[in-house]
Amino acid sequence: MAACLSLLSLLWSVRRLRYGVVRVKVVGWSMEPTLAPGSEVIARRVPPHSLSNGDIVVLLAPDSGQLIIKRIAAIGGTPNPAAEGAAGDVPDGMVVLLGDNLDKSHDSRHFGCVPANQIMGRVIRQLR
Repeated sequence: MAACLSLLSLLWSVRRLRYGVVRVKVVGWSMEPTLAPGSEVIARRVPPHSLSNGDIVVLLAPDSGQLIIKRIAAIGGTPNPAAEGAAGDVPDGMVVLLGDNLDKSHDSRHFGCVPANQIMGRVIRQLR
């Protein structure tokens, strides 16, 4: 049942545009105050090596398959801000994703580091 809801959410939330660009509707409060529920953004496909700390990105959550929007908090070779207790660096080729509203965000604190090549796109514009 959850997989069906995830697929429906993805189909309703993402509209493919031309040139590797997608239009995404924000569902949930994890990116408030930056992105409110109902906001729409444009995300463009980018190569993994061009991702940076602070980028807002779109991807499928590794643990649920749901479409999510998060901010990159760390990239490979930098300290992992989501690591509890033991300090450590993010492995090469991986990213740490956090929501701007940490109290309402399901992010790398729950599902760990994510391969950078799993990022569908970087948000380049907020429409509303």
